[in-house]
Amino acid sequence: MSSNHYKASIDIGTETIALLVADKEDGNHFRIIAHNVCQSIGVKKGSLFSIDALSRVLNKLIDETVDSFGLVFDNVRVNISDTHLSCTDGKGKVSINDAVTLKDLDSVLESAMAMSTPTNKEKLHIMKKKFTINESFAVDDPIDMDAEVLESQVHIVTVSSSSLRNIENCIKQCDLELDKIVLNSIAKSQA
Repeated sequence: MSSNHYKASIDIGTETIALLVADKEDGNHFRIIAHNVCQSIGVKKGSLFSIDALSRVLNKLIDETVDSFGLVFDNVRVNISDTHLSCTDGKGKVSINDAVTLKDLDSVLESAMAMSTPTNKEKLHIMKKKFTINESFAVDDPIDMDAEVLESQVHIVTVSSSSLRNIENCIKQCDLELDKIVLNSIAKSQA
């Protein structure tokens, strides 16, 4: 079977590791076609402490899944928890000449995200919270609305840079390509 339609997701937890593989159907619908779980090794309290141990467990889990379900995949999305997680809100503000354009929207979001992060942290997720027009009207989608000022609020999730690099190195040791790293709580809310 070809691997180009499959989406694989690995949930790395302290107690267990779960692997889900889905096949993309018409549109953006996915059908789960494989599921496997094993005991977690190399992770303690949500933090990776042994890349070698975790990659051995992941390789075994992946091999068992491939053998049991007869499928092949080459990239994965990884769900993690991070004990060094921090969240903050960002605010942006731009002047508008007429109606709000996509360029204006990008500018105000970029302005809201323009916060410095400590050298040991990385922005993992940025979620739009709200837009405000002319400092008084909250709107969900300001495109094509007449405005003089556009403001935005975003929620920024940062995690430990070393945690991300360790997960990336572990996935490389499994000869897989990393599609995306997702915070566990966000992955669950989007499921």
